[in-house]
Amino acid sequence: MEPFHIKPNINIAQIISNKPSENFGYIPAMFLGRYTPNCICRILFKFPITSLPEDAMIIEATFNITSFSNNIATLPKKITPYALIENWSVDTVNWNNQPPFNEEIRGESAAVGRGIENEFDITSIVRKWYDNQIPNHGIILKSDEIKDNTYARLITDINKSYGPNINIIYQLKSECVCKVIPTKFIEGIEEFDTNGDYKFSKTRDTSLTKTVTYFIENLGESSVTANLQISPDGVNFVEDKGVKVIKKNEVVVLIPYVFAKFTRLRVKNINNNEISRVRIWYQGQK
Repeated sequence: MEPFHIKPNINIAQIISNKPSENFGYIPAMFLGRYTPNCICRILFKFPITSLPEDAMIIEATFNITSFSNNIATLPKKITPYALIENWSVDTVNWNNQPPFNEEIRGESAAVGRGIENEFDITSIVRKWYDNQIPNHGIILKSDEIKDNTYARLITDINKSYGPNINIIYQLKSECVCKVIPTKFIEGIEEFDTNGDYKFSKTRDTSLTKTVTYFIENLGESSVTANLQISPDGVNFVEDKGVKVIKKNEVVVLIPYVFAKFTRLRVKNINNNEISRVRIWYQGQK
């Protein structure tokens, strides 16, 4: 059966703490993060899910937004989508009247990269909306807002093909798998420190992904080793084929030799008494 293709309409608004009574809706680019203690930027999004059928079982829901490549500030290390718990209007919302959000009902946190489409897992939020556990008032994206000059500039033009979008994958009782949004390219980015012990990247569900590629860059001074691990359940992992040695400032590519439902990278320093840092890009085609 052919998949269903539906693109929900998205309402977007910017709120800024040092302009607490001003409304910023319908602008093509918005800021997210903290300039100074008195200038903090957040972004609100609202989109319907009424196109989902009554007998749907939601498998996955992701929110995607593209960042500019020429951002001169330090990018926030942690961006989190939270469920809003009161209604708001894109024409009137501002910092002073912003709706509250529930810190316990949130999507998966992620770092924002430069010039890429950033993906946030909001499956838990969308499931609660669909099951009527909470009303759908949308989400708010915010950084940890701890350090000054840590912000990103994001593309919020909904009329562009690379504008923000929502992917919802669901399954009917008849077992046919349907998508709310057309098949698309996905990617994610993360960084972490390494030492003599094994460190692991985020576990990725690749069960619905046609192609999977990892890029890993050594940002530190010491050489590291990296190899792919695969798993049938996201808990029990085995080694995929090949181990790569990555020198200072070197980037290597890792592609799974065996298809599996879950994948991740395993990284450690060659010398146990040394430390380093790696950046990992995950890319795939759904």
